[in-house]
Amino acid sequence: MYYPPLDDEARYLLDYLQALDYVESGLSGPIKLSFGEIESWTRLMSVHLQAWEVTFLRSMSTAFARELHAAENPSHPAPWAPVVEQIDRKRVARRIKDVLRS
Repeated sequence: MYYPPLDDEARYLLDYLQALDYVESGLSGPIKLSFGEIESWTRLMSVHLQAWEVTFLRSMSTAFARELHAAENPSHPAPWAPVVEQIDRKRVARRIKDVLRS
């Protein structure tokens, strides 16, 4: 499925996702939006979506639900936190020694 680049003109998709409440309630917690939920919302709101827009909304809903489930683990990093790379302590120590020798 082709997804056009998301820019300010496509901000409406995030607004739609928010209006749809991001996820549905499932038996074991939040789940991605179903096609039926999106279809009902579009009918009630008189909004026409193209196929790629529906697929995009479901993909974003899936990612949101996945992050909600992952966030239940206290050691799970926040999604906005920068990724910390593994520090090569030996390499850092060598560089410090080299600097101090100079």
